[in-house]
Amino acid sequence: MKGVHKDRLARMTCKIAEIHVGGASDVERGEERDLIIDALNSAKSAIKGGVLPGGGVALYHASKLLKDG
Repeated sequence: MKGVHKDRLARMTCKIAEIHVGGASDVERGEERDLIIDALNSAKSAIKGGVLPGGGVALYHASKLLKDG
């Protein structure tokens, strides 16, 4: 099991990803590719802007504070 965790950690820290886009035609593949590029650019912009990683994480931490108070 430790090897699996090390492999996942290495994949996350090296900042490299492969995204395979498929479609029935060249037009569909092009549209899918454009949507993925838009999503990636949005994610990069959010990271630069200081957006919290995952709304669920923020909600979890807020709920812990509300329970204690």
